[in-house]
Amino acid sequence: MPLKKPELPPGPMANLNNELHALHRRAGEPSLPRMSTLWREGHPGTYATDRSKSGVAAMFSRPDLPNGEALMDLVALLMTEFMGADERAVKVQQEIFRRLRDAAAGHRDAHPVSGLVADLQGMAARYTKLADAVQYAERTAVVSYVPQRRREAFEFAAELATTLLGAEDPVVQRIMERADQVSALDWTP
Repeated sequence: MPLKKPELPPGPMANLNNELHALHRRAGEPSLPRMSTLWREGHPGTYATDRSKSGVAAMFSRPDLPNGEALMDLVALLMTEFMGADERAVKVQQEIFRRLRDAAAGHRDAHPVSGLVADLQGMAARYTKLADAVQYAERTAVVSYVPQRRREAFEFAAELATTLLGAEDPVVQRIMERADQVSALDWTP
């Protein structure tokens, strides 16, 4: 059964809401109680959010910007539980919704994001990308028995850090120190 849609002027917020409703249709138009139950029990999601019937309904029917993490969980729920999608397909769809939400957030109330906010968002994206690379390197350092793999993971993170932040950034220096520590562990007498 189609869910209630908010009245939105044409633009990024309407695009986001229309795409969410289209995904709901492609998922077979599951009911609010069914989505709520699965979200709470079988597909708990990562983030604490209102997973009640009214909370799920609000994601589809309120004219305001949905919480980004809850939106990603809802997309994953619809795709995995109702469409049988694999993890790769879910990630692709989540990226589409992330971009739609970012566009809607940038044009909320017809006020474009200021230059300062855009710069900070860009900085946050760079740090997030770098955090993912460092996290991968840290995991590799713990689980890999191959010294070369551990060094390469940290070398990649260090190169990425230098490219994104510049060689003089303190974060880059910390990553380089960690890479040296991992390399030192590989030394054998």
